[in-house]
Amino acid sequence: MNKQKNMIVLFRYEQMLASEMIATIKRVEKECHGITQMYAKRIAIFQSENLPIMQGVEYDSDFYDFVAEMESVMECKIYIPTAKKILNNWYLWAKKNLEAIRKIKPKPFEKSENPIDWLIKNNFRIEHKCFAESATDEFIEKVKELMPQNSELYAKLKAAADEQYAGKIGERGFSYPYLVKVVAGLDFGKLGTN
Repeated sequence: MNKQKNMIVLFRYEQMLASEMIATIKRVEKECHGITQMYAKRIAIFQSENLPIMQGVEYDSDFYDFVAEMESVMECKIYIPTAKKILNNWYLWAKKNLEAIRKIKPKPFEKSENPIDWLIKNNFRIEHKCFAESATDEFIEKVKELMPQNSELYAKLKAAADEQYAGKIGERGFSYPYLVKVVAGLDFGKLGTN
């Protein structure tokens, strides 16, 4: 009986308000990754995760605002169980990032009008795969014009990217086509550089 009571107390202790979880997500998105607005690719990523871990949540009014914001971004109805899964996964991701931030204390993002310059100034500290996957052919061609393969600008970006991910991507580092896709996938209105 006492063991069961202790488990109930522990469960209540670990339960959070949805507003606290959302505040953590927004803080980590902005401070760690420079993302200031919600967008469809992020929602889809956290919807597709199948984590075995669940965070206890008390769904307050901020949760329903969060759902409404997701629906406006996705331009479709999001069912509450799906929204709960997205919040859970996104929060657990943010919590993990927050713990990493506390260990390394990164410097704040610098601003720049130019996405390539922004990546160089900020040591390529982004979730590059996410941006590369969202690149469109139109923007890929524009980036190729701005940053030819043999340009000094490309060399600087490659050096910053390779240094940030040294030992994690192989000996040759990032390829030109991949870095072009990363730049093409960036939306700087959402990255707080305006």
